[in-house]
Amino acid sequence: MHTVQVLTLLLALSGALNIAFAAGLTARLAGAGPAQAILTAAGARTGWQQLRLAATAARRTGPWSRDDDRRERLRTASSAQTGTA
Repeated sequence: MHTVQVLTLLLALSGALNIAFAAGLTARLAGAGPAQAILTAAGARTGWQQLRLAATAARRTGPWSRDDDRRERLRTASSAQTGTA
């Protein structure tokens, strides 16, 4: 894995843990028991990770995929070098 990929994963994990902590603390302060607060935090973390993964998958496979742009540039550069259209 590249450094950027590792840092992106760490950022996603950090965001998920912060959301889980906030949800668990809020549930606990609202009067939920420890088990309910833990389950609330786990549910919030799981939901955040699912949204993050869905957004990443949509960006990579959607109509504005970065891979498509790169392929287009490579094809254009290759055609310019060979003189074909």
